[in-house]
Amino acid sequence: MHKKSTPKFECMLAINDTIEATIILQEKLTKHIKDNPNIVKTPDILFAKLKFTEEEITTVNNITLKEWQCKEWYVQKAGFITASKCKQIYTSQGTIEKNTGKNIDVSSLVKNIVQPKIIHIKEQKQHHKEAQNARDWGVFHGHSLHNAYFRVERHKHHS
Repeated sequence: MHKKSTPKFECMLAINDTIEATIILQEKLTKHIKDNPNIVKTPDILFAKLKFTEEEITTVNNITLKEWQCKEWYVQKAGFITASKCKQIYTSQGTIEKNTGKNIDVSSLVKNIVQPKIIHIKEQKQHHKEAQNARDWGVFHGHSLHNAYFRVERHKHHS
């Protein structure tokens, strides 16, 4: 009899924090459905009703800010439709609709969603100039951007 292996977390990115961030959205959706049992649950209606407070936005941002630094995050997000993947899906959908009747290969898109590339943290830090998305670029360059902004604004204000 084989023992089940427990997943090894290379970084314990406060699992409870990530759960807390997920619960915010889950609670809002559950409340909306409970409060509006007779309304058709179309995406348009749900998105129109789904509002977040500044505190909720800040909480989720703080909780998820360093996720990209954890290899386990990449493993656990397999199958999740992130913003960048959403854009890829939307673009692919447009291509499929424009080419009705043709076989469009979407296997690489599906593979990208269900088997996300795991970027090793050292590799990510070494190649920071090649950030994969705007958020990563901002994380790597935030300090220099802040300094540049300060230099520009300093000249606008005179004592």
